[in-house]
Amino acid sequence: MFSLFWLLIVFLGYGYTHKPFLPEELIAGLLGIWRTLTAVMILSLAGGIGMSTGLRQQNFPPLIQAVLAGALGLGIVSIFMLIIAATIGINFILWIILIAAIILFRKGILLWWNSFQELKNFWQETSKTGRIAMLLILTILACQYLEALAPPLQFDALTYHLSIPKAYLQAGHLTYLENNIFWGMPQLVEMLYTLAMY
Repeated sequence: MFSLFWLLIVFLGYGYTHKPFLPEELIAGLLGIWRTLTAVMILSLAGGIGMSTGLRQQNFPPLIQAVLAGALGLGIVSIFMLIIAATIGINFILWIILIAAIILFRKGILLWWNSFQELKNFWQETSKTGRIAMLLILTILACQYLEALAPPLQFDALTYHLSIPKAYLQAGHLTYLENNIFWGMPQLVEMLYTLAMY
């Protein structure tokens, strides 16, 4: 008990003698959490849609099934988003459709998340070299996650990956962007970014 009390005193003393977090830093941290939850929600919906397509009947191992279901679901979500943005537009009806989709595919979403329980068995059955490879992959993913939370400063993001979705959101629908030479490229990822930004 004394050690916890001492730790609290040290933290309070440090906070008193050093510059505290600025409101901008707190907002940036909360924004990062919100963006992460948004991405997890979109991935969960995509995984649930993918699990509901009959992919489960192919008898793939659970982890392969989860990855394939997520990829298939992301493709379906992006095409559906493209159709919605081109017809009814990007407005509050999109929220209704999104909530209805989550309710409709809730069983598939739970199945998708349950597929990842196989990671525990996979870890135990993997050799030492395989575990090292998995840890290196997780390190790369963690670094990519931190890079994704950073402000977009690279050419791709500023030219089309984020600028095209931003233009769609400003217009409220899918529109031709005559001064962006990348507009005609396949827009599956851009539609997912549009949904996430919305």
